[in-house]
Amino acid sequence: MESYNDYYGITQDYLRNYSSFKLALDNLRQERLRLEFEYSSLKTPTAKYGLEPGGESELTMPEQSAERRIIMLDRIHRIGADISALHFKIMQLETAINSLNDTERKIIDLRFNKRMPWMEVAGETGYSERGCKKRGYGIIKTVSMKLFGYRIIEQRRFHFVS
Repeated sequence: MESYNDYYGITQDYLRNYSSFKLALDNLRQERLRLEFEYSSLKTPTAKYGLEPGGESELTMPEQSAERRIIMLDRIHRIGADISALHFKIMQLETAINSLNDTERKIIDLRFNKRMPWMEVAGETGYSERGCKKRGYGIIKTVSMKLFGYRIIEQRRFHFVS
């Protein structure tokens, strides 16, 4: 049985969603700034033992405030990790795309950013539709190899299950 991932399909999804990735990165950065501001403005009340209602299972106001701060700080750190991962993926894509020649970048732009059908991409680039498709698939394969090269080589190995 062969074990592999569809790196070609993943690459197409990355190219299709490239501009959305950049927008998502901006939104995450804004969300982190908002949370950091909100976190810095949180006030911790002073403990007034014996005056707060409730039993042993309830948290005092300072404890509730501390718990809110911990939860918010955790959210800030998780968003920071998401920002780092997304930024890294965008940089990988940009490096792979920038390594292509002008015609290849134009085909990628027309097909994935402007969402043109192959027939219109062919008209814009001067290739036949079939030639443009073939070249487009080759470009995706090239970008895929630049993004997942070592994994693609590994996927060609077969894993036999007995």
